[in-house]
Amino acid sequence: MRRIFLSVLGLAGTLCVLGAESLESRIAAVVGDRNMGVAVISGWGDTISVNGDRRFELQSVMKFHQALAMAKTMSAVDFLNTKVTYGADDLKANTWSPLRAVNSHGGTVDLSTLLYYSLRMSDNNAADILFDRFLSPAKVDSLLRSETPARDFAIAHTEDDMHRDISLSAENWSTPLDCAGLFNYAFAEDTTQSIVALQAVMASESAFGNSRIVKGIGNGTVFNKTGTGFEKDGKTSAVNDAAFVYFPYASGGFGHYSIAVFASDCDAAETEAKIAEISELVWSWHITRANDIAANMVSVGGASRRGATVRDGAGGGIGQILGAAALTAIVVDEIINRVNDYSGEDYYNDSSSKNSGSNSGYNSSGSRSKGSGSGSRSTSQRRRPR
Repeated sequence: MRRIFLSVLGLAGTLCVLGAESLESRIAAVVGDRNMGVAVISGWGDTISVNGDRRFELQSVMKFHQALAMAKTMSAVDFLNTKVTYGADDLKANTWSPLRAVNSHGGTVDLSTLLYYSLRMSDNNAADILFDRFLSPAKVDSLLRSETPARDFAIAHTEDDMHRDISLSAENWSTPLDCAGLFNYAFAEDTTQSIVALQAVMASESAFGNSRIVKGIGNGTVFNKTGTGFEKDGKTSAVNDAAFVYFPYASGGFGHYSIAVFASDCDAAETEAKIAEISELVWSWHITRANDIAANMVSVGGASRRGATVRDGAGGGIGQILGAAALTAIVVDEIINRVNDYSGEDYYNDSSSKNSGSNSGYNSSGSRSKGSGSGSRSTSQRRRPR
């Protein structure tokens, strides 16, 4: 019986290797000769890379690095309940900022609310308030190097720095492999409650960031952070997305993977479509592979229970996420309540957003508008959370 079991495991391992090779070649075909890098780290231990060791501008993906570093320095209670006071001077006008649109005069909010604006609405002013009040870019960089596996990255500048001199954007960078690894660490390896609080913030809903990796996902749960660069000569300097995804097996249990897709000097709309296409390939590969492994386990007499054991073991880290589900649900509800209490009404219906000078390119429903300001950053060097 042990010999049969080992043979089945060997077959599953062979399927894994062949499947990984096939997925990598399919991703490479989508990437083509574009300046794009992709990295995928699966819960089964596979690492798939297409230009994954190249350096790309992080842009707003760095807000995840910032939040993770903050979570490493405080308890879950502090992470959620610390009060932050900001003034009108903190709300720069020439940048993407739903926070400013809601209240241009400043105020006092819970840290969780500020993190919600930074992570889920990609608010540049919110991120810079966090840099100013808690950890500077240099401290975020050094703390992540000492407390996490991240190495092939750099955090050197604030959003305001980059808006004043867009060339500085190149000094906030990461390889796709390093970024995918950092997401894997935060969601599948770190078990501290402050990280669970960070997961809760990222689990809250947003109208933004859904046209890239999220668009290619089926019935899974996605924690993602996008980044978009500046426009010059009809090209966008960066179109990025990084995420952690977990998904259900048809026969029970869960699997997971992390993914990072970065592109530079590209057409934004075309690249978003390519990221969604790559995401769908990765998603389909994981679902198909999960079903193949389960089928091979069950095909051996009496192996169904054994197959479940393999699946549980293969989903390392998911137990942490599911075990924290109740806490996460409570925290998400609390975060949303705090944001709603603070804003007074839904941001997308706030008339101040139309008169704040943000030129956001989004209409009152949160969808892309077709006005002349849509999709352009060349005149104002604004970046939006697309």
